[in-house]
Amino acid sequence: MNNCVEVLDNVHCEITESLSLLQVIIDSGDIGSPDALNMMNCLFRSLSCTADKAEKHLCRTENE
Repeated sequence: MNNCVEVLDNVHCEITESLSLLQVIIDSGDIGSPDALNMMNCLFRSLSCTADKAEKHLCRTENE
């Protein structure tokens, strides 16, 4: 169970960091620039990967 808590803590941390970076992009007022769009694409890919890791871990935990 501790491993599950650790995974969820990591997921929470990754999501929080991504949202903070997204807020910086929004606050810059340059949200439509190519650099900002590229950064947001990277963020969304990262969040998708984070969600996949969490889902795989939780599914594995349920099956044990």
